[in-house]
Amino acid sequence: RCAHHLLLVKGQVTTKYYRFLAKHGGWVWVQSYATIVHNSRSSRPHCIVSVNYVL
Repeated sequence: RCAHHLLLVKGQVTTKYYRFLAKHGGWVWVQSYATIVHNSRSSRPHCIVSVNYVL
């Protein structure tokens, strides 16, 4: 929730480390970077681009 709120306020965010449960068991640690992409004509938010890194 905190990362989503910061993304909406600042336009970009780096999350803390978190983990996903892997398909074959065990955990995978991940960190995400997200930014809001704006429409070039209207300057309104168009979409959110997120990149997830396995640590």
